[in-house]
Amino acid sequence: MGYIAVMGCKACGACRDVCEVDAIIFQGDKVVSIDYEKCNLCMKCVKVCKNNSLIYFE
Repeated sequence: MGYIAVMGCKACGACRDVCEVDAIIFQGDKVVSIDYEKCNLCMKCVKVCKNNSLIYFE
């Protein structure tokens, strides 16, 4: 199973808007990590990230 790495979030909030399971953890306005107990790896957050800050690794 893969994982999503968070690198250099620009705080646009697009990932927060598409995450249906609230798995994206913010500190202030920026994404700091993913809650893998909630995340179903649907990849919606990765697809909407305009800054390529969310990256999927296998």
